[in-house]
Amino acid sequence: MQSWIAEHHAVVNSMISIVTVLVWIIYLQLFINSLLRQRRSNILINRSAGNDDKARCVVVNMGAEPIYLANIIADIDIGGHQYSAIVTDRDEMTKEDLTDPLKATTQGPLESGQYRDVGSLHELIWRALRNRHLEGRDSEVEGLILTVAAVSGHSAYIAAGRQKFYVRSRYGQRVYLPASTDSEQLRSYWERRRIRGRLDRALKEEAGYPGDDQNA
Repeated sequence: MQSWIAEHHAVVNSMISIVTVLVWIIYLQLFINSLLRQRRSNILINRSAGNDDKARCVVVNMGAEPIYLANIIADIDIGGHQYSAIVTDRDEMTKEDLTDPLKATTQGPLESGQYRDVGSLHELIWRALRNRHLEGRDSEVEGLILTVAAVSGHSAYIAAGRQKFYVRSRYGQRVYLPASTDSEQLRSYWERRRIRGRLDRALKEEAGYPGDDQNA
């Protein structure tokens, strides 16, 4: 065996070098994947404190990096039609209710593990209906989709999470049922570009440009 190794030492050394390079490549790939997972955004949108009109909507930063909660988009289903609106600001609160002007919005930074109460699910629907001039039709709402858009410090792209709630009537009151225990994370380039486009259109509408009644 030793004589064979001595005779073919050049081939053996080459094979050892190749195996060493492959091991380092695999190790580097595992390290990069682990680092990317740690820095990947994870936005949880959850129902809390009940399931009726008083149930709160809580946004939690489950990622390892801080984020800035920038916008909340609500899509509401009424009679087979979907209406969209930006519901970031707390329109249901009056000036008398506010001790701090910053309380009038849900925008702001969220550290890792930090959460923010963005209002009750009924209040979010009310904001969307008011934005779309559909006041008084809250009893007709059959579904609510909330998309939370945030800015991450390590990426120029928007980070976003989405959760759907079914709105049903039980024992004479509305209940809100999440479609999933986990929030869908919108990480693809095309999904984030679509959200950016919706937010841009909403800004144009606010500035007085004509918009689409169905989309924010």
